[in-house]
Amino acid sequence: MVYVYSLAGIYYIIGDVCHETNHLFLFNQDQYEPTFVSEGLAEFSKYFAGYLSNSSFLRGDMTVNTTMSTTYYYTFPTVSLIFFDEDFEAYASYGISYLFFCIYLKNME
Repeated sequence: MVYVYSLAGIYYIIGDVCHETNHLFLFNQDQYEPTFVSEGLAEFSKYFAGYLSNSSFLRGDMTVNTTMSTTYYYTFPTVSLIFFDEDFEAYASYGISYLFFCIYLKNME
């Protein structure tokens, strides 16, 4: 079961469902996956499905593969990929994890 904020726009809702569904699939395969892998793939699933959770993108301010988490990462570029920050710079950790998988999976093509 996935709960979403009912007043959010449809792109936010679908993006959240993509993200959380990815967690369900990944957890079923390997529940001890490192956090950056789990969150990076969950963020990538929004891009892969075509639904970025990003109001700036909908206004045309950002490119197709840039999310709010990557923008936050650009503000805090010293955040670690391996040690996922659960506190202050958590959103930047989502950003670097997402960018890692964008680059990694793009090179797999």
